Formats: sequence, structure tokens, C-alpha cells
Amino acid sequence: MQAYKTYFTDKNYLISLLSGLFLLAISLVAQFFINDYVTSSVSESVTDIILSNIRVYDVGGIFVWGVVLLTFIGIFIGIKKPNYFPFAFKSIAVFTLIRSVFISLTHISPFPTRILIDSTFFTKEIFNGIFTGNDLFFSGHTGIPFLLALMIWNVDKKMRYIFFSFSLIFAIVVLLGHLHYSIDVFSAFFITYSIFNICKFFLRKTGNYFKKATMNLMKHCKDCEPAQENHLIAYISVVLGWIDEPFFDLIEHFFKNTAETISDKITPPFFNLMVFLKLGYFSDEPDNKDTWRTKCFWEEAKRRGIKMREFHLGPIRDGFVAKYNDRTITFDGLPRPGLKESPALKWMDNKGIMKVKFLKEGLPVARGGVAFTKKTAFKIFNSITKPVITKPNLGSRSRHTMIHINTPEDLMVGFKKAKKLSPLVVVEEELSGYLFRGTLIGGKLVGVIKRDQPEVIGDEIHTIQELLEEENKRPERNGPIFHKITMNLEAEEELKRQNVKLKNVLEKNKIVTFSQKTSRGCGGTTTEVTDIIHPDNIEMLEHVGKFLKDPLVGVDFIIEDITKSWKEEQHCGIIECNSLPFIDLHHYPLFGKPVNIAGKLWDLVLPESKMTN
Repeated sequence: MQAYKTYFTDKNYLISLLSGLFLLAISLVAQFFINDYVTSSVSESVTDIILSNIRVYDVGGIFVWGVVLLTFIGIFIGIKKPNYFPFAFKSIAVFTLIRSVFISLTHISPFPTRILIDSTFFTKEIFNGIFTGNDLFFSGHTGIPFLLALMIWNVDKKMRYIFFSFSLIFAIVVLLGHLHYSIDVFSAFFITYSIFNICKFFLRKTGNYFKKATMNLMKHCKDCEPAQENHLIAYISVVLGWIDEPFFDLIEHFFKNTAETISDKITPPFFNLMVFLKLGYFSDEPDNKDTWRTKCFWEEAKRRGIKMREFHLGPIRDGFVAKYNDRTITFDGLPRPGLKESPALKWMDNKGIMKVKFLKEGLPVARGGVAFTKKTAFKIFNSITKPVITKPNLGSRSRHTMIHINTPEDLMVGFKKAKKLSPLVVVEEELSGYLFRGTLIGGKLVGVIKRDQPEVIGDEIHTIQELLEEENKRPERNGPIFHKITMNLEAEEELKRQNVKLKNVLEKNKIVTFSQKTSRGCGGTTTEVTDIIHPDNIEMLEHVGKFLKDPLVGVDFIIEDITKSWKEEQHCGIIECNSLPFIDLHHYPLFGKPVNIAGKLWDLVLPESKMTN
């Protein structure tokens, strides 16, 4: 009761609550009339690859009573937590309004075999007045519980799983009842997630009463360092990608060129419209949330007289507009110069597919495979040379990667770790040597960087502790790019694995590492080695660029000695390719001479801006 006394004596809370109720009422009224309009304007049904291949089931009871149960659960939680109400009401209202707009645009008849809903709880007239069956795109049954799950994602773990389960169950139910087309269901997750983030941004003041839920804070995960990833969202995105890939492949087959042309033409007007409506805005300078990749690219643009602007729409960023003289280009992250999108972009970031394709092409890769189950993982493990490495099939920045695996017990640890981000786990031989990143622009190798784990090198005089303290005195490690090496639990485990202690004096040139990752945020270092790479290695990397047929590629590969040919190395290979490489690695090396990769990319994108000095 104290919570009610606190909130209901707060004038701002009451205003927010009443405005939320008012907005919700308006959205429900709008939905009622939109449904009536859609019903009167309905046309023919269309085919659906999933519904055409599954029999119809009478799921009307679950369809109706599931909503009733969900409503009671939501009200119960709200009664216990009145601070949830303002944000929840407004978010559901925004969801309803956006959905009403969507269903009013295209008037498709329901699938011919859909079940008829006849509820004994509601009168048929009332129920059908609210849910006509013609309100198809996108599924409200799927979207609303998913929205509720997102609201309390970091507040109540048990309830988020309950709401998310409701969303999945409803998704299955409406498909089994042929009540929605499959695209209505699958798209609901993506659209709802976007709506949640829009509400989170535009309802910031309301969200103060719902602070923990709207801040979208995640538990810190050491396996995600240095950049945190929402595990469940990452996992779901992979699964949904599998589901909708055939559909989008079909659309792309028929409409790709048209879509690209339309996109190029409508993107700038769309940005301007959002700014005019005060839904989005432009920034003329990078900010703290921009990556160093963006910053170095922007810095080079300014040096050339290219005017760069970044478009922001709520939490969405990395949309850029670049203008030079009379030419304007738009792009996400980094531009792909002068060429149509490469088909390789579909599988380039998929480590399992990449491995198979590169093997056929005669390019060096690690032996191994991709596992969905523990049984398959063990089968791969037993067929390859130890040690092995496990990592998510899709992912970046070495998140949830485990190396130095020699035992079945360690394999299970690595398998479970990678499974948190991806249903498929790569199990492959651990290549011997150092990690290098080669960046190709226009099919030509323009930079090679050596990436090292946080480490110290023995001198037969100082202890590991003393060497660590001396290394951390480097002024470059005071940030913001490079960071000090931290003695944490991961570092302690890494020292234990190497059978050394901080008090030990290392023999000369012996290397001791403090992490399995090479990230600068974890204390890793970088060395630019472009000038010393062997010609055979250049040829191999440029072969990758030609095979991928993409103008911008980052290639990660492991080799013992970059100055020697990969053909002489028995245990080297490519480990992954990146379609949006961090070019800043070459701009800000800890050791070696920086390479202006941004300049080389601008030369290809806007050759007229090329500078002579």
C-alpha cells in the first residue's frame, strides 16, 4: 500500500498514468474502426508455404482463453507494481496504433481453411467486433506478450520467460488454426522489438517510473567482453533468420534490383521526414557511442572536405549521409563502394558455411565442423587434432569463444558457452601461431594487423607481477583505445592453465598471457605488419577477396610467421571473414606505423575526393 500512497500522491505519475490510459483507449477505438474498415474492404486470400503444408487444428479455446489468462497475469503484476502501469499502457497503445496502421494498408482475406472463433465467454458479436479475423499483419497475439517480456526483461526473470512462452505458444496456435499467415507471425517479433525500443526512447520520462525495465540493462557477461550482447535476443535472431531466410530469398530473387533502386532513392527523404516530424535527428559530429571505426572514417572525411552526418532514430544509429560537391551517398556502418551487394554477404559471417566453401576453393581453414548437439560436438572433437576451439557459428569480437580445449570436460564447457549465443557451435582444431587481420578494399590487401592477447614477455630478471605493472605503465594503456591488463578471475584461470604464478620469474622471451581474447578492451595489443607480409600470403588473402566478390572484407587468419609463406605452414588458416571490419585497428596500432584504411576506402567510394598528399 505504501507504493500506491507514494505514486498516487505524485502529480507527475498521475498525469503519466491518465495520459497512458487515454492513449490506450484511443488506440483500442482506432483498432475497432480499422478492423471494421478492413472487413468491408477485404479481397482474396493468398498462398502460404507453411499453412499449405500443415493441417488445421481447432485451437479456438487456447486462442481466446489464452488472452484472458495473459490479461489477468498482466493486471496482477501491475497491481503489485503500480510503477509499471504508465509505461506499459503507453507502449501497448503505441503497439496497437502501429499495428492498426499496418493492417489498414493491405486488405487480404484470411487463409481459406482458418478456424472460426466462437467464444462462450464473450458474446460472438462483441468478440468478432474486436477480433474480426481480418486484422492479419502483424500478429497481435504474438507481439503483445513479447512486448510485455521485453518490458520486464531485466526486472523479473521468471515473468519474462512466462510472457515469452506466451508469445511462442500463441505463435504456434495461430499457425495451427490458420488464423494468421506465417509472415504475420514471424515479423511480429522484429516489429515488436523495434516498437519497444522506440517507446523506450520517446517515453524516457514515463520510463523513470519503470526504470529498471526501460533501461534494458544486461547482466555483465565476461564471455561477451568487451562489448556486451543480449544472449536471448542473439539466439532468437539466429533462429528467426533460419525461418524467414527462404521467404526473403524468394523476394530478393524477384525484386532485388528494384528494392535496391527504391532504397537508394527513398532513404534520404525518409531521414528528412523523420527529422521534420521530430522523430529522428542528425548529428554533425561523432559522439561517445560511436565506434572508433566510425570516428576514424569521419575524421578522414573531414580532412577531405566531405560533409558527414549521422542519422539517429531512437536507439538506431550508424545510418550515414556523406556529401561531397554535388554527390550524396547514404550507407550503414561503412559504404560498399561502387558495386552491387555481393551474394557472399549472406554467408560470409557464417563460420560453418565459410569453412566448407573455402575448403572447396583451396583456401586454408582449420579442420572441424558445426554441431547442434553434444553428440555431434563429441564426434567432431574425437576426429580432429587437439587442442580444439569452440565458438558460436555466428558472432563477432570472440564472444563466447573458448580455446585450448584438450578434454571432453572442457569441450562441454566451451560448447555450453557458445550455445548461449547460437544454436550451432563451431568445433575445430586450434591453429598454431598468431592472429592477424587483413583488410581488403576493392579486392586489394591494404593493411595487415597482428593482434596479441594481453601478455608479458620474460627477461629472466623480473617476476610476472613486476612485468605486468611495467606493461600497464604504458601511456597508451590509459585509454580510450587500449586498456590496462586487469588481474581478474579470467586472468587467474589463464595463469593457472599455463602453470605459472605472479611471483614467478620468467625465462627470457617466454610469453605469458592473461586472457584468451585479443580485444583491446581486455588489454590486448596490435602491431601493424603490412610491410613485412610474404607475397604468397598477400596472394592468398586477395584470393579470398576475389572469391567473395565483395569490395570491403576483413579476413582473420592465424599463422606462425607472417614473413613466411602459408604454404610452408602446416597448421595455419583463415578463421573468419567480416563484412563490416573494424578499420580503426590499422589507424591506431600500439606498435608499428598506422595505415590510413579510411583514406583508401574513400578513394574507392568518392574518388573525386582523393588527396594528392
